[in-house]
Amino acid sequence: MPDKQELAEQTLHALGIPVQESYFSTGSTVTADGWHAALDAAQAMRRRMDQARAILEREAAADAALAGRLREAIELLKAPGHRQEEMQEEGG
Repeated sequence: MPDKQELAEQTLHALGIPVQESYFSTGSTVTADGWHAALDAAQAMRRRMDQARAILEREAAADAALAGRLREAIELLKAPGHRQEEMQEEGG
């Protein structure tokens, strides 16, 4: 199992932060610079997640609106007499 320093390095690497030895002091304790870098990265990730959530919510709302319109159109097509009206419009 990785120690605290390895976990911190893996986390920073996963967040795209270049890991430097100066981020860590002896004893696997993160230095203030390392802590602030990790905090900044976490806040940036949170902002990106919030932006992605907003986009997904807008897309979901648009999909729901489209589904409602499609449902109405399908119901109109299923309505009794639709084929007769269509044939009359075609001159049949």
